[in-house]
Amino acid sequence: MADVEANQLSLWLTTVRQLAPLIRHHADEAERNRRLSQPVVTALAEAGIFRMCTPRALGGFEVHPLTFYRVVEEIARLDGSTGWCVFIAGCNPLMGAYLTDHAAQAVFGRDPHVAVAGVVLPYGKAISQDKRPCGKNCKKGLESVNSRYSILSRPTRTLLSLEKRAYDPY
Repeated sequence: MADVEANQLSLWLTTVRQLAPLIRHHADEAERNRRLSQPVVTALAEAGIFRMCTPRALGGFEVHPLTFYRVVEEIARLDGSTGWCVFIAGCNPLMGAYLTDHAAQAVFGRDPHVAVAGVVLPYGKAISQDKRPCGKNCKKGLESVNSRYSILSRPTRTLLSLEKRAYDPY
């Protein structure tokens, strides 16, 4: 690993060590509630952990994949569930490469605390709001995705879930 990447890894691992007491303190709560505690999710987001793989052009850190994997490994040593959720939410910005620039900006570039959850092989169907009645909380022309998923890992309900959130990516 190049010196720059090694220095970057060292900084990220220092960040994880600073978060360690909080992650450990909430591990049992997360296990009981079957989701990460809000203080942990907030701390991870504020530390930039969820944006490690987000491109710099979208306000992320665009770290080397091995740096990200080592950070996830260190978090998983503290609490396996937290490590799993960080990996899932942290890798999803890589999907931005397959979106238009406008869509990637809409999903990953607006909120520095955004973390996206989803499935790689969704069985959902996008439906135009123009083709069905629009309730008080939707806007005409936006698309929504409706489906059933057998499993979906996400750190907490406060995170954006692509399969549930209606937005106009174009």
